Amino acid sequence: MKLGVLNDGNEVCAAVPEVTKITDDGTEPDYARTHELQLTKISDLHKVITGHKIQITGLQSCTNNPGSDHPVGTAFQGCNTNAGNTANNAPKGTPEKQPTKTKTKNFASPTTLTACGTQVADYSRHPSAEEVLAHKICTAILATPPSVGDPESYDGPTLKNSNIVQTVLRNCHSKFLDRAGDEAEPTHKDLTSFIETEYGKQAADFKQTYVTEPAGGEIPTRIKTTAETKKGNKLTATDAIAATLSHLEGQQKAKEALEKTTAENPVADTKKI
Repeated sequence: MKLGVLNDGNEVCAAVPEVTKITDDGTEPDYARTHELQLTKISDLHKVITGHKIQITGLQSCTNNPGSDHPVGTAFQGCNTNAGNTANNAPKGTPEKQPTKTKTKNFASPTTLTACGTQVADYSRHPSAEEVLAHKICTAILATPPSVGDPESYDGPTLKNSNIVQTVLRNCHSKFLDRAGDEAEPTHKDLTSFIETEYGKQAADFKQTYVTEPAGGEIPTRIKTTAETKKGNKLTATDAIAATLSHLEGQQKAKEALEKTTAENPVADTKKI
C-alpha cells in the first residue's frame, strides 16, 4: 500500500526521483544535506488511512448480495466480473488525521551542520520519537570515523569501549538489536559486559580465537635490486608487501614471455632414435 500526500493520489516519495546513475547535472537528490525530518507519528499513522475504503469496479452482478452490507467473504460469493475489474484504495470522506507538516531538525540549520538541532539526554525517556531519531542521525553523521588499531593489542577490556564494535553488535547480533547506544542506558552495560567477556581478558586470548596467522612459507621478494625470500608472516610493512607483489608479477610476466617465445620458435630435436 502506498500512502498519498494529503490524499491527492500522488505517492509520498514521488518528489524524490530514483537514482540509477550519477550524471553530475545537478538533478540528483542531495541526500548529504538532510537537515530535517518530516515524519507522521506512528500513533497517528493509522488515523490517516482509517477512513479509506476499497472500491472494486468492473462487477457485473453479485447474486447473493442485494445491495446491502455483508461480510467480505459473503459479499464476494456469486459475483461476476468483466475484463475491466480493478481494485482502488480511496479515501471515504475526510480522514481523522492528515500526514504531518511538522519538521524535526537533524542539524541546527541547513548551513550549520556541525551541531545537532535537538538535544536528547535520555533516549528511553525522551517524549518525542522524532527528536530521538533526528539526534541519532546527527550524532552518527558527526561521529569521528573509527580507527583500526593493531589486532595484536585487541582484548575485551579495550574493545568494550570501541564505538564501532558496539555498533556492529547492536546492528548484527540478534541479542543486542534493542540495546541503546547511550552509555547512561541500563542495557548498555549488558553490551559492554558481553564484549569484555566474549573477546577475552588478555590480548593473547583474543589472538588465539580471532586472529589467523598468515602463512609462514618462503615467498620470493625483491627490495630495490636484491632478490631474496621472506616468510609470509614477516611481510608486515606496506612497502615490503607491495615489493613482493610487484616481484611476483614480474616473475609471472617473464614466465609468460618465455613460454610465448618457445612456442613461436621451437627448438629442433637433435636426439637420434
